[in-house]
Amino acid sequence: MLSPKNQREIRTKKLIVATALATMMFAALAGPPAHATSFSIDNSDLWWNPNESGWGLQLVQRSEVIFATLFVYNDASVPVWYSATLEPNGFSSWTGALAQCNGPWFGSVPFDPRLKTCTQVGNMNFTAFGDQDGMLVYSVNGVTVNKMITRETLRMQDSSGNYAGILSLDAVGCANPADGGRSQNRIDFSLVQNGNTLTMMSQEQGSSAACTYSGSYTQVGQFGYGTQVLSSCSDGSKAPGDALILEEVLVSNTGVTMNFTAPSSNSTQKGCTLTGSIYGIRQ
Repeated sequence: MLSPKNQREIRTKKLIVATALATMMFAALAGPPAHATSFSIDNSDLWWNPNESGWGLQLVQRSEVIFATLFVYNDASVPVWYSATLEPNGFSSWTGALAQCNGPWFGSVPFDPRLKTCTQVGNMNFTAFGDQDGMLVYSVNGVTVNKMITRETLRMQDSSGNYAGILSLDAVGCANPADGGRSQNRIDFSLVQNGNTLTMMSQEQGSSAACTYSGSYTQVGQFGYGTQVLSSCSDGSKAPGDALILEEVLVSNTGVTMNFTAPSSNSTQKGCTLTGSIYGIRQ
């Protein structure tokens, strides 16, 4: 059995950890929206044209730079891959030299780096249309290709769990400007995902209202999307039918982050449109 002194030390350590987590989460809210790099929304994913299965593009973004790997077939229908390091050409467009590399057989031991060669065969440009779709333009030895592409979903993530987090939102377009502005609050919430249906139960700090939302849910690449409709609030403070649009839901084994929009038509928002993010640590 722990002594009173040891019990106090444990409580103190728990308080320090909880305070540190809250500080980090509030600091994150001062930065870019959820699921963004320091430059833009994260374009890292597998991308493809769903009507042309068999080839694709992998993008890995860090800050403003994207490394692209393109796997296609040559004029003899033999698989071939190209790569490019893409630099931004504006906020939503990236461009760079497209290279074809050759090297030693993968089974060679030891690996001889002197046998690796890379030759520029053309150029690549990627333009993002929002967070789901884009345009790929590339050239190989004088042949130019234009393709509409979208994120490829390998597997739907299960967001189900209990979370402790931070809610950050902006109220804009309000009939009374005094109702607008930015705010943050602690929020406890749970998610129950069943296929393409998601239910969210939440309660903000300082509020007696425990509200339940439910609605459709889907996933595109690494991000989840859905429309949540309020079914009830325990204190009756919000009217059933109010909507919450979820975007760029990203699930990990330690937590979940999401962006949201609550349209101005919701009954309790005084004509304001609410946009923001929720960051949750899995409990």
